[in-house]
Amino acid sequence: VSFKDDKSGEAGDGNGKDCDVGFEHPLSDLTLVGGAVKTLPSTFHILLQTISDLMLLLPLGSGVQQAAVSCFSIKFWPSDHAFLHQSQVFSTISKILSRSESDNNGGGTVTGGDSVDNNGARKNTGSGGGGVEHWNDITSLSEISVSSRPSMLASLTDGSTETFWESGDEDRNKTKSVTIKCPQQQGGGGNSIHPKCVSVHVDNGRDIGNKI
Repeated sequence: VSFKDDKSGEAGDGNGKDCDVGFEHPLSDLTLVGGAVKTLPSTFHILLQTISDLMLLLPLGSGVQQAAVSCFSIKFWPSDHAFLHQSQVFSTISKILSRSESDNNGGGTVTGGDSVDNNGARKNTGSGGGGVEHWNDITSLSEISVSSRPSMLASLTDGSTETFWESGDEDRNKTKSVTIKCPQQQGGGGNSIHPKCVSVHVDNGRDIGNKI
């Protein structure tokens, strides 16, 4: 968030007046020419709409949710008012405050309904109808095999979109496959790994003969 310098010295008087009225509008001290003058306000509104949509899904009372709410502590311009009502941010903030008050009255600690499963995935299980999960990458723990060209197997997991695996003559006119085998439960008190998602980057746009 950008702001203008207050040469009168009132901003540094220690009374916290600026904090009460909010941050300066991010576009207030920008001098632009050309088409950016027209497109930047709409881009700014799209960003705020995305933040508003995600606020209810964030862990209740968490630092990231507080940061999201503070994004609306801005001295909005009259031209922003129609967007603010359309974004339903007021309803969203009201729901957050209601949930926080309800949890506090219930005698529980506000933790946002976080839970951690045996895969190390942290997720929000609150009543907001959605959730935010943190998933761990278990590629290095898995055994991967392909139906042909095993020499290109390493290109599947090297983290680069410039390298790739493609089928060869071994499985021509047959089913092409990439098989992922996750590690079994180890002896002792180890937990089994149950993958929830497999992400595959498919990019053969430059392959004219087999373009998807």
